[in-house]
Amino acid sequence: MSFSKALIMACLLVSATAIADDKGKTAGRLAMAFDAGSEMNDELCMHIPGPHCGGMPFSPGLAEGYVHISRGISGEGDLAASAYDWRNPVAHISVSRMD
Repeated sequence: MSFSKALIMACLLVSATAIADDKGKTAGRLAMAFDAGSEMNDELCMHIPGPHCGGMPFSPGLAEGYVHISRGISGEGDLAASAYDWRNPVAHISVSRMD
């Protein structure tokens, strides 16, 4: 897990934990998918890192250069939106106080 992903997860957990202050109480938060801003967002496999596409993980000078909430897959490149798109939120994180 990258540092930025770990930081986002930690913030969500701390936020949910602060609400779950009573024993047995559960608090939850919705988690968004973020774009690392390190690759070009043209949806071509040559610019999508990972096992499916195997593209380059960085696009120097062509990427946004900052982390932002992802827009998902629109289908304008090599991946079909019907198979690979998602919309935020992408997860629900629950924290329950045990003791």
